[in-house]
Parts: sequence; C-alpha cells; structure tokens
Amino acid sequence: MKNLFELFWNATFEDLKKGYFFDPETGHYSCLICGKSFQEGYIYSVDDVQMDAPTRMARHVQKAHNGMVDFLLSMDKKYTGLSDIQVNLLKDFNSGKDDTQISKTLKISKSNVRNHRFRLKEKAKQAKIFLSIFEMIESKAESGQKMIAFHYRAKQVDEKRSSFVRTPLLIRSFQRY
Repeated sequence: MKNLFELFWNATFEDLKKGYFFDPETGHYSCLICGKSFQEGYIYSVDDVQMDAPTRMARHVQKAHNGMVDFLLSMDKKYTGLSDIQVNLLKDFNSGKDDTQISKTLKISKSNVRNHRFRLKEKAKQAKIFLSIFEMIESKAESGQKMIAFHYRAKQVDEKRSSFVRTPLLIRSFQRY
C-alpha cells in the first residue's frame, strides 16, 4: 500500500472532500489524515448506533479530525494558497456565521467581508478552470513529459540564503492529530 502522503496527494476531489477513500483491492475505507480504516461489509457500533463502514468512516473524520474543512484549512499556505485572513473567513463561513458576526469577530467592515467572499468565489472559479486545463494537458502528455511529483523530502534551493533547505512537509499538518 502507498504511504499516507501519496494517498492524500493522489486522492480525487470527492475523496478529499470526504476525507477518506475506498480501496477495492483490500475492501477498506481509509482515512486520508491518519490512515485508520474500516472493512466494507462490516457493521460498526458506536454509542449504541449501528453503521456501515462508509458511515463509520465519515463519523471518524468528523469526530477525530473535526472534518475535512478544518483539516484542509490548517494546512500550510504553500498548499492552500490562502492568506491568514482568507483562512479565518472560510472558517467563519463554514461555521455558519453571517457577515455581521464575521465583521465583528475579525474587526473588518461588512462590505469588506462581502468583498472577500466575492474574491474567494472568483478564486474558486479560477482554480476550477486551471485544474481542467491542467488535467487535459496531463492526459495527453507522454509519461516522460508529465509533471513530476517531487518526493516530500526533496531539497530545494532557498534563494535568500542560496543554500539547500528541506521543503515544508504536509506531514506536519498531519502531526497535530
């Protein structure tokens, strides 16, 4: 089986949103954050409630990791492309707060909240278009011409210091769980 890091980065969008994937070879539903798994076909009992493996896994992701939105927003901005204010706004949007509550919490005007909301929607549209373009190009490329995935421990040149440094690891995001 691939390591958790590879599984996370190779997950489909739907699996990333759920926080888990199904492996038909093993018949397990596995968490993309911690690797915990539940066998297909089994019934699991939690707090006197009976549930199948996918329901149990969804509950695990929510209870153990506070859901995927929280986990994904906790990742380094290198991976999300989000500023600190955008992360805070998305957390507030996710928790169901309205613009007035958010403006008070973040000490910004309501029009500023609406402006951020608009820009985040634009960013989502751009990401969708970019991903479509990228996937079409990748699907046509010969295997030697595809974008390469660097190993997570690969070194890169830090231009400020002109020395080699380790790249930040997604694994650090996993360590808080």
